[in-house]
Amino acid sequence: MEYIFYFTRFLYRIRWYLLLGTILIGLFAYWFTRNLPKLYHVEATVYTGVVSGYSIENSTRIDWAATQNAIDNLINIMRSESTLQSVSIRLYARCMIHGNAEVDNNYITAGNYRAMYDHVKNSKQGREILALIDKSSEDKTVENLRSFMRPTKENYIYGLFYYTHRHFSHNSLKNIQVYRRDASDLLNVSYSSDDPGIAYNTIQILMEEFVN
Repeated sequence: MEYIFYFTRFLYRIRWYLLLGTILIGLFAYWFTRNLPKLYHVEATVYTGVVSGYSIENSTRIDWAATQNAIDNLINIMRSESTLQSVSIRLYARCMIHGNAEVDNNYITAGNYRAMYDHVKNSKQGREILALIDKSSEDKTVENLRSFMRPTKENYIYGLFYYTHRHFSHNSLKNIQVYRRDASDLLNVSYSSDDPGIAYNTIQILMEEFVN
């Protein structure tokens, strides 16, 4: 009991140091993390029908090895370079069409749109790229961008996917997580981005590309 008494007195004596230290640590934490980007997480679930399909179509028992192989193939398709490239091009087209430099919207924040627009505008192929954006048709814009793309380091659309853009590059999009939910027909798909609109539309477009 005596130890508790002395310890309490000790804490009371240094109470102002404890309070000041707590405040200082809080201020330091705020100062050094104030510019860190927020991450927005989006999840979706895909029904594959692989397990159910086997049980309906076959009177024999389910071949679990075959179904797991089929699931693995679907996951590999979703995360393949060609699929992610299609996601990148359509995502870029969607953001260029619907982005607003003044107001955040469901596609991209105003700040990210300004950075994206200024980046292409100031590039060597800026005028050509901007001429490809058809505000009335996302499909037409995607078609234009695909036609323009060439496998050279000077090509803007090629570089958009194969270099280091934080929203449209392969390095960013390969962070999409796809995994099977237990032993079911379901695949969980998730992605995080510093832009809520981009996070949502990335997953939405991936779902469309997967179905196609």
